[in-house]
Amino acid sequence: MNPMKRLRVLLIDDEFISNLIVRRYLDILGNADYVVQTNGKEALNYLNQCKVNSEFPDFIFLDLRMPIMDGFEFLEHYEKMAIAKDIKLHVLTSSLNQDDLNRARKFKSVSGYIQKPLKPNQLAEIIEQ
Repeated sequence: MNPMKRLRVLLIDDEFISNLIVRRYLDILGNADYVVQTNGKEALNYLNQCKVNSEFPDFIFLDLRMPIMDGFEFLEHYEKMAIAKDIKLHVLTSSLNQDDLNRARKFKSVSGYIQKPLKPNQLAEIIEQ
């Protein structure tokens, strides 16, 4: 990956602390811009705006349990969107439910499943891939 290129990250999570942790780690990396959306509906609206200027995020971190539109509903709509960019989408959740893990893995757009809280080495691995 080009070290000079600024990464674009979309955080989709209604938990302030989780977003704060990820944002701090991204600030430490120093080469990432991020947008926070607190539910799947807001995130879909944001991605539709991204279509206008073709500036999609490089990475998405998605919580599963959110109000208005949860992560699974988001994934159902997201996979129907015509996005011509390979976005690395990682589920970032506190859910320990095996059914959630199995359900998330069925979506072709999901690159990984991470238990909260995200650790700095996990973020570094994801970005380096």
